Amino acid sequence: MINDNFLKSGGIDHNYVLKDQSMRESVAKIYSKKTGMGVEYFTNQHGIQFYTGNMMLDKYIGKYNKAYGLQYGMCLEPQHFPDAINHQNFPSPILRKNKNYLSKIKIKLRNDF
Repeated sequence: MINDNFLKSGGIDHNYVLKDQSMRESVAKIYSKKTGMGVEYFTNQHGIQFYTGNMMLDKYIGKYNKAYGLQYGMCLEPQHFPDAINHQNFPSPILRKNKNYLSKIKIKLRNDF
């Protein structure tokens, strides 16, 4: 659960290993208990980065002059493992000549969590 204590401890910026790249099941979900709104991710990637806006500025002015700032957002980024180029035990991020690369990401918005 993401709460003020969690964010005050520095938030998060981690890559998670995904066991299933079939896209039959969601690999991640983020939702609000307050609104019931959220999102599900499906991907054929090996990892997903979860980030809580730890390097955002202290203040951004949004719609209707609402103030946003550090850790006012979060994101999930399906991707190769960070620094994979330097780790032989990670799936290779190198695309060789005459080879194809296909990245699939399906994002399903929901209002029924």
